[in-house]
Amino acid sequence: MIRINLLPIRAKRKRNTSLIHLSVFGSSIFVSLMLMGAWNSTYDGDLDMLIEEIELKKEEKIRYEKIIEEVETLKREEKTLRDQLGVIEKLERGRRGPVFVLDELATIIPKRVWLDSVTEARNVLELSGFGIENADISEFMKALDKSRFFSKITLAYTKASDQEGISIYSFQITCLVDYAA
Repeated sequence: MIRINLLPIRAKRKRNTSLIHLSVFGSSIFVSLMLMGAWNSTYDGDLDMLIEEIELKKEEKIRYEKIIEEVETLKREEKTLRDQLGVIEKLERGRRGPVFVLDELATIIPKRVWLDSVTEARNVLELSGFGIENADISEFMKALDKSRFFSKITLAYTKASDQEGISIYSFQITCLVDYAA
């Protein structure tokens, strides 16, 4: 016997299967959208935090740049002050140096030697004078050599001359003078 099914069961099953597929597809899209929304919101929070941190770092950088600028200004001022102190110290040595040098000359000059002129140019001292004997002039040169103010002592010349029956030797000595010694 042939059976004929007049009820649309297959079509109904097909429709039910399609509805199930559609609901599964719709729910999977809904779950996917929910997951993407949650993921996006966590990264939005992280992004906001990072933007805030960048702003804080920029403010900190500006503050440090101001501090660095102040430090560089202070370093320039310190260098200027050190230069000024160096100039003051040099002037002070230049002011007191000649006094000490002349005092040293007065102390070390032998009794039988007289200075006629003392000239100085660019730390080169030129001494001209008279002595009773060459030994007195030699003694004066040795005393100059032992002094801390004088160096490179050179006898330019010594000449004997007769004055009122007494033999007198004129001389010229050049040496370097160090006022800071």
